[in-house]
Amino acid sequence: MSALTVAPLLDRDEPEIGPAPVPCAARPSTGFVHRDGACRCFTGGPAPELAPSARPEARRTHLALAR
Repeated sequence: MSALTVAPLLDRDEPEIGPAPVPCAARPSTGFVHRDGACRCFTGGPAPELAPSARPEARRTHLALAR
């Protein structure tokens, strides 16, 4: 008999992966997404959120004002 013990995958301390963000159908050119599933803006559903940047280093940490 083998001494190998197999542990179930459910014991791992990994975060659960939620649904993938869905683009907002009511505002397609804005980059808004719905994290809770399909867009329901036309029927009074929850508001969309701005999608996170694909490159975190591309986020601006300040604003440059033109004079």
